[in-house]
Amino acid sequence: MIIFVRQLFIMLLLVIRTWEEEVVVIASIDGSDVPLWLNGEDESKALELVRRNNLSRRAVGLCSQGDEDCIAMLLTAEAQRIKKKETQCELRIDRPRQGEVFVLGDVEIYPMIVTRQGDEIVHLKSNYYVQAWVVLGGGALDERMQPLSLWVNDSVISLRLVPPNRRAGGGGTSKFPVRGILNISLSTKACGGEWLKAEVSIVYRPFAEPDPPAMIYTQKVLGHDRRQLQNVAIATLLYNDHNGYVHGALALFQSVLEHSQAQLLALLGNGVSPKSRSVLKGIGAILFDLEPLEVMFSKIPAAASALPALGQGQWNKLALWTLPFSRVLYIDADALVLTSAIDTLFQVPSCALAAVNDYFAGAVLLVEPNISIASFASTLAQDSGFFVYGEQDFLNVHFSGSHLRLGPEFHCLAEDTAQEHSMNHISTVYETIHALRHFPCVILEFSSCSRDGGGAQLPWKPWHNFSSLLTTPLKPVCRYPPNLVFRRFTEIWQRYYLRALATLVAHGIGSPPPFSSSSY
Repeated sequence: MIIFVRQLFIMLLLVIRTWEEEVVVIASIDGSDVPLWLNGEDESKALELVRRNNLSRRAVGLCSQGDEDCIAMLLTAEAQRIKKKETQCELRIDRPRQGEVFVLGDVEIYPMIVTRQGDEIVHLKSNYYVQAWVVLGGGALDERMQPLSLWVNDSVISLRLVPPNRRAGGGGTSKFPVRGILNISLSTKACGGEWLKAEVSIVYRPFAEPDPPAMIYTQKVLGHDRRQLQNVAIATLLYNDHNGYVHGALALFQSVLEHSQAQLLALLGNGVSPKSRSVLKGIGAILFDLEPLEVMFSKIPAAASALPALGQGQWNKLALWTLPFSRVLYIDADALVLTSAIDTLFQVPSCALAAVNDYFAGAVLLVEPNISIASFASTLAQDSGFFVYGEQDFLNVHFSGSHLRLGPEFHCLAEDTAQEHSMNHISTVYETIHALRHFPCVILEFSSCSRDGGGAQLPWKPWHNFSSLLTTPLKPVCRYPPNLVFRRFTEIWQRYYLRALATLVAHGIGSPPPFSSSSY
């Protein structure tokens, strides 16, 4: 019930600070104190608070049940009586950032308190009153996106947004394109009992998930016909020498040479060293120099992703649609091609993009360079460019579910796949090798993740020191400790890599730039 009669309302009145000329009024609603922030001169804001918090469902003082205008006037009158007070602290929202674009429905909120003495930033576990509501839906976000209000006691607050027209069992929307702006508001008591507030607006663009599901082009559907390929390439991207990805590219290209007829293509940013360029050319790759991103797009911000491991360089993948090939299969440099079924992908019907799943990862993309870069610029102009997963989220928004779906065997994650085999009770080397002979995966990726590596957040890759994981207890690769199957995967990677190095030696080319694995 709403305990909001006039007498109790005045008793519960508590004003600690202003926030953009607003004051806080504490009301007891269904036995819980709720902070209401408003300007005593803004009756429209008061009416918005009444509706968002459903305050008119009970009579309040002289205001009858359902009389929203009366309760809004009561709120405004009380706010006008309050004397404003300067505070010693400020509540901020570290993430999400203002205007950040969410394609998946998981929103993690990182609040922080900044003291006015020395601007010390403190991440606190505290009681936060969280509100989230649609500001602008344009009809795209339907009535099921009701305002959210709850108390949370934590240092990180997680919200799960459920899109309208969600397919049963799915996570996206079958009604697309969908776009809406959500406000998130936090209130808390800190710094000796002061009430603090912070707000941020985000863009919600749930990925497209058709209903009924789209057709999936599996290896079985595509068949085993390895016809002669013309004007097709398998490409990867390197935009600098950091983290040793040139070592990954060598292993990937060696696996392609052993299983595919396609041309090798290395897309290179200006941070790739002459030594790395030499070894990539030595393995047989065509080198394609990328234009600086600021030349292609001015809308991509420097901090183009919310994840620390991702950066602006990943947006260079948009150049795939400008390449002089009839088809390009893009594969991240931390992956391997395991079978000759890779070339069946070039038999997929003509399309601008084919990828695995409705919400697809950016690690494996089959591209037909037949669309204009200008269309990308048009989509970018709709939002801030701050996508949680960078170019991956952007491409999901841009293509809005129009891509063709590839079978899951064309993008397997090494850690997850190793766990699946482990659950099938593979416990010996013999059983592991036997299972891998019948292994269904065509492309295997050692995907990135953040983990605690001596105080730093570092992704483990197969060119790092594997023994660093063999601690007591075992360190997780991402979520799980390495099992026998995962070790076998790293051995397979190492064999491709060593054969690539042997090719370089045979051509009189030295090894790639050394990578320090001391942090691992």
